Amino acid sequence: MFRLWIAVLLTGSVLTVASVRAEPVPADVLRVEQLQNTLAAVAEGVRPSVAAIRALRRFRAPHGNPGATTSPSGRGGPMRGMLIPSIGSGIIIDRQGLILTNEHVVHDVEPDGIECILSTGERYTVQGMTTDPRSDLAVLSIDAENLKPAVWGDVEILRQGHFVVVLGNPLGSASDGDGRAAMSFGIVSALGQDLTQKLDPGRYYGNLIQTDARINPGNSGGPLVNLKGEVIGITTAVSSRSGGSDGVGYAISLSAETQWIIEQLVDGQDVKYGYLGVHLQDRSRPRVGNRAGAGIVISSVEPESPAQRAGLKEGDTILRFDKKPVGGADELIRLVAMAGAGKAVPVSIVRDGQPLDLSVVPGLRPAPDRGVNIEPDFTWRGLTFSVPNSDIRSRFALPESVAGPVITMVVAGTPADKAGVRPGEVVSALNGQPVRGFRHFRRSILPLRGAVKITVEGKPPRELAIP
Repeated sequence: MFRLWIAVLLTGSVLTVASVRAEPVPADVLRVEQLQNTLAAVAEGVRPSVAAIRALRRFRAPHGNPGATTSPSGRGGPMRGMLIPSIGSGIIIDRQGLILTNEHVVHDVEPDGIECILSTGERYTVQGMTTDPRSDLAVLSIDAENLKPAVWGDVEILRQGHFVVVLGNPLGSASDGDGRAAMSFGIVSALGQDLTQKLDPGRYYGNLIQTDARINPGNSGGPLVNLKGEVIGITTAVSSRSGGSDGVGYAISLSAETQWIIEQLVDGQDVKYGYLGVHLQDRSRPRVGNRAGAGIVISSVEPESPAQRAGLKEGDTILRFDKKPVGGADELIRLVAMAGAGKAVPVSIVRDGQPLDLSVVPGLRPAPDRGVNIEPDFTWRGLTFSVPNSDIRSRFALPESVAGPVITMVVAGTPADKAGVRPGEVVSALNGQPVRGFRHFRRSILPLRGAVKITVEGKPPRELAIP
């Protein structure tokens, strides 16, 4: 009786199972699952290239109130000398420990007050940094190797509506935890946004990518990536009435101009921008006699400026600069910046309805807030090299314009000493190649074997062979 009951139960069970048929998965669900898997792959692939940043900034009393003693929380207590934590994100751009971030994340902070936390949980104190306040970009260096650098994407093919991913350290979630970046997802809401006047006229915030991907405090300096896991922007700002993400975030576009700036910061150079000296017609107003997208009208020319010396006048419409078409004020600003200073550049304009070609030599754009270039000294074959900061320039009576590595110590009796190298000399070339920056110089000279030729500045320059 018992056995029969079991058999019937089992038979009924088998029949019941056999009667259940798997329904085909709808095509739209499969497409969503495919996107879901893509996002997971992006997270896995990009996360090792993202760093969390924690900086300690010394409190400064508000302007005009040096005696301020109340904390930002309003709880009272002495604030002089207090270290205020600042959080941000960074993008690993080099296997040997270079990390890109926003300048405002590390502004007014010494390298030893900045900590970078990798996705592995490893924590590193920053050794050196090169910053550019105008572009709001900075490159930090840590003593690490075999890191996974991020891959750059092509922003020229980016379109409104494209999917994008933000990874970083929102609200300190990674820097206070295990270093693993958090992720948000959205679309490109708009391209070519300009927030310079709204955010900080001392910086350049043009050509921004707007996204509805969630961006919070702590995301600054992190990557905005496409669905291939390629970096297309550096998350920088959020428009918020609540203090958090309200769905309007902005990233610096990884355009050719941005990459040009990053390359100089990587080498350890001060970024030098070209300067024209013109004021341009407000792009929010309709242009007179000039269709949108076909140049930009000069509203005034500064006296004694490169523009005036080139013969540019009020009312001229600039069509091309350095052989590249000018679609608006923002585009001209970027082209002039990249042109640098001291080199003649062709300019095509329209004046009184007639085309005209001129040549202009841009000047060096004044920098109201100069960036910092801090790198540790290093020694090679009895020579100690230093960044030409204000202390070094003062010590050796060097001019403000000095940019190359400064020899600050020569060990007596070494081949360098016998070759005639002296403290205070500035290196301008290595084996006949111009020095691009302190960091680039250090990376280039340390691996060299055999005789090396260095050129030091002077009238005339001297080339010295160091065995």
